[in-house]
Amino acid sequence: MTSEQIYWIMQADTIISACLVSGLVFTLIGGIATFGVMMEGNKQFVVLTLALAMIGLMFLAVATFMPSTKTQAVMYVVPAITKNERLAEDVPELYDLAVNRLKHVLEMKAEVMP
Repeated sequence: MTSEQIYWIMQADTIISACLVSGLVFTLIGGIATFGVMMEGNKQFVVLTLALAMIGLMFLAVATFMPSTKTQAVMYVVPAITKNERLAEDVPELYDLAVNRLKHVLEMKAEVMP
């Protein structure tokens, strides 16, 4: 893994938070503006206000479906570590400790989620 990939994995929670806030703001502004424009009968701004609401919904979709930092670490970092033969040969105690801890965490999650 490159340092750039690790950086973006570590920034996932910040990106999710920014998308959530932006999505809420755009959706609220677009929804309120659309309602106001339609109540006044001014149809020329409806497309613009609906576009704001749709942009907000897109931000909310990104915030909803983007994996968190922890999830991305499990998806990308853990396999890279466990497949590293050099690490397993150079520091077998650390490797065994990491594997045992991962097994323990997975067992705890299996107990919590039926």
